[in-house]
Amino acid sequence: MLKNRIGLIFILVLSLLLRLISINQSLWLDEATSVLTTFYTLPDLFTKFLPSDFHPPFYYLVLHFWVGVFGVSELSLRMISLISSLGIVFVTYLIGEKVANKKVGIIASSFSATSGLLIYYSQEARMYSLATFLISISVYFLITKNWRGFGIAYFFALFTHYLSFLMLPVFVIYVFIKRDRKDIKRFAVTLILIGLASTVFAPLFIKQLLSGLSVRENAPGWWNILGKTSFHEVAIFPAKFIFGRISFENKYLYATLTAFCGIVYSSLVIYALPKIRKIDLMSKTLLFWLLIPILTASIIGLVIPVFSYFRLLFVLPALYLLISLGVSKLEAKLGYAAICLVLFINISSSLIYLTNTRFQRENWRGAVDYISLNSSGKVATVFVKDSQKEAYNFYLSKKTDINKQCNEGFFSLCNYKIVQTVNLENLDASYNTVWLMRYVQDIFDPGDTARIKVEELGYEKKSEHDFNGVIIWKYENSN
Repeated sequence: MLKNRIGLIFILVLSLLLRLISINQSLWLDEATSVLTTFYTLPDLFTKFLPSDFHPPFYYLVLHFWVGVFGVSELSLRMISLISSLGIVFVTYLIGEKVANKKVGIIASSFSATSGLLIYYSQEARMYSLATFLISISVYFLITKNWRGFGIAYFFALFTHYLSFLMLPVFVIYVFIKRDRKDIKRFAVTLILIGLASTVFAPLFIKQLLSGLSVRENAPGWWNILGKTSFHEVAIFPAKFIFGRISFENKYLYATLTAFCGIVYSSLVIYALPKIRKIDLMSKTLLFWLLIPILTASIIGLVIPVFSYFRLLFVLPALYLLISLGVSKLEAKLGYAAICLVLFINISSSLIYLTNTRFQRENWRGAVDYISLNSSGKVATVFVKDSQKEAYNFYLSKKTDINKQCNEGFFSLCNYKIVQTVNLENLDASYNTVWLMRYVQDIFDPGDTARIKVEELGYEKKSEHDFNGVIIWKYENSN
């Protein structure tokens, strides 16, 4: 008992330490969108922002109040996801202990603690870690017959991430396979209450759905990369679940390693299922948790682009639990070797991500620093779409704050030039320097209209700069 507690504490401490490494990296565009929501009043959040976004309100509400207490910084903004990720590790242990024993719980939680994908999203100011935690705790409350806890957790999961509804068939199958009339009635009542509570948000959901579907006509390039079911998306699922957000330049090596690890992981999952007679229902439930959301999302993704591995992060604990069940049934030496292999893959891929900036987020902070320190005279930064500006504007406001402190005497040296953005239609030939943002240009500006206009106005390209995907071209006035 004491040994297991010490082991769990060690795993949680390790989880925290891994998740703190590089957590201060630059926010990327979607995270800046999360930040933007914190500046809305609550009425404006629901009437002006959410109708044009396709995410439920709960995460944004939590972030809104969190920032009000802890402020706006990279660390503060990501703490909700970090805490949620630690919760995932702990709940994975609880589920493993419940469906099998403490050994399975320890193994599964150690896999969750070191998972490259879970670590990545523990460092992102978005809703995916929180949704994964809420789904995991929903599963735990379900199998422990805590119906009040299940109802609350699943309701908030649904209003954190809409794809949480893909877990509903899993829950239904579990309850009806058990054939316990009392449980069926309590489950039905819980779902009815969730349904009634959800009607409050039905008008918002309809607006969001219509807005999301309009992207197909208004921004077809964006629609095509949002998550349409394709061979590429199907193939990338096992790679990202196994290795996280890293990849290899040699695609044949990447594919070979993914295939090898995929075979090992699948073998462990298959080995887990027929050998555990007394917890057969539990092991089947874990399998349904893993497969049903992926299969359902892949079908929906043929029509609506929702099929992306990060949107289905909440099935990853099920994979680790199944692998742990398989490992626990192997002979001691073979089981130990399997645990070491999974941990080696997890820790290696995690450390590569954490220490190599190439695999980290878009460096908008570095881009704004560079522009601010390398501009003089009349300067403009040009974007094609307003939706590209959010991360730039966030870090530009940081520079404005620093300059204000400089003017008030807090710093002895102030080098930052605040370079405001200019809409393409308002650009003229009066600027000394133009910084042209080429961020995902093929999607936002497939006709390359921004470059054409800048060059037609007489500006001459001088240099290119790449800040981990944030590509900038520097132009100077040739007149």
